[in-house]
Amino acid sequence: MSKGKSAPKRGSGRGLAVRVKTASGRKIGSTAWLRRQLNDPYVARAKAEIFDGMRPGGLAILNADNQWFDFLQREARGAGALVAAFGEGGGNDAQLISHVLDGGRARVTARLHGRDIAFSLDHTGRHQALNAMAVLLMLEALDVDLDTSIAALEG
Repeated sequence: MSKGKSAPKRGSGRGLAVRVKTASGRKIGSTAWLRRQLNDPYVARAKAEIFDGMRPGGLAILNADNQWFDFLQREARGAGALVAAFGEGGGNDAQLISHVLDGGRARVTARLHGRDIAFSLDHTGRHQALNAMAVLLMLEALDVDLDTSIAALEG
C-alpha cells in the first residue's frame, strides 16, 4: 500500500460479496480464488493506486456496479480526478438500459447523460455492452462525437 493508506473495510462496498458463477471447465479451486480476489479489500486498494499517478483533472471512468465503487470514487476524487460512472443503475453518466440478442449481434439501448441511444454490437455478451458504456464515456472525453463513437462500436 502506498502513502500509508489502508484498505477499505470488508462490506464497505455497495453490496454483498460478489458471487462467482461456475463456468464449464473451471475448477472449484479457480472459482474460490476468483471469489477471494473480487471480495478482497486489499485488491480494491491496489486498484485504487492507479489514481496516485493521475494528473489533477484527469478522468477516471468507473463501473458503478462494482462493489468497491464508492471507495474507488473517493480515492479518485481525492487524487483530484473527475469521475464518470457507468453501469446498469440510474444516475450514472452512461447507463445500460437493455441488452437483447438478435441473431449474431446484440441490440443495446442505453442512456448517455440522460439521452437515449441505441446501437448494436458484434460481441453479444452483456459484459461487452457494459464495456461499451465505458468506451462511450472515454470517446466523449476525447471529444469524439457520438455518431462517430456509435459507428465505431457497431463496427
